[in-house]
Amino acid sequence: MLVSLIFVFAGKITKVLNTIKSISYLLHGFMMVNDGDYVAIFNSIHRVMQAEKLLKERRLPILLIPAPRTLKSDCGLALRYAASDRPQVEGVLAEEGVMPEEIYLKKGEGYVRI
Repeated sequence: MLVSLIFVFAGKITKVLNTIKSISYLLHGFMMVNDGDYVAIFNSIHRVMQAEKLLKERRLPILLIPAPRTLKSDCGLALRYAASDRPQVEGVLAEEGVMPEEIYLKKGEGYVRI
């Protein structure tokens, strides 16, 4: 009985921790687009997830974020990367045929389409 209770309790703790992690991830994404960063918008969740996987396999420093509200995104997600990583990130995406629908540069309070 006690072992069952421990497993149930551990399962509930895991769910709470995953929820906290998800909220933290969303907040982190909203606050992590700095001036000079690039934001890549894709036309489907499948493509953005495929792009994320390819870029992470190559250990490129990208972050999957919720698409900023001011940018139109069909899937609601985007990839954020620094200007210094732009050639490598976009090179891999072009090489693999997974180019984003649109790319934006964060400038001040807004975004400029590239």
